[in-house]
Amino acid sequence: PDRDLRILRFNTASSAGILSVPESFFELTRADMVQMQQASGKVHAVKVRRYNRCMVRIQLPSEVTIQAVFGPTEKVGALYELVAGMLAEPFRAFALGLGSQELEDRTRSLWDSGLVPSALLHFRWLPMEGMEPCSMVLTEELMQTVVAIN
Repeated sequence: PDRDLRILRFNTASSAGILSVPESFFELTRADMVQMQQASGKVHAVKVRRYNRCMVRIQLPSEVTIQAVFGPTEKVGALYELVAGMLAEPFRAFALGLGSQELEDRTRSLWDSGLVPSALLHFRWLPMEGMEPCSMVLTEELMQTVVAIN
């Protein structure tokens, strides 16, 4: 799938949380509202269908942010697979978290995990016995594609 992948460096860490998603991305139309009221048991399906994309930003300890687009019904495992394929040391264990909550269940959909329509996740290395802290997160090749955002 086309992830519209971008590697970003913001002028301040807090800027990564400001997702530039058009306001229309969040709006439900009157027809959507009527449909939801008529199908009270199908509200979830209407909302998932309404949001056909999910923008996720993953803030790395190196002050770089990965930005990618997913489908709302894709699994959390797809996030982990994307990140694992970008790491300078892909054998190292890592976790992705939403606030203080770690995304542990990789079989849950992004929708069910509360990541739709957009989310800012935090990357962290998991401790590994006998391993020194890793300063390089992404591959050198990806680091050369970083776009500075002011």
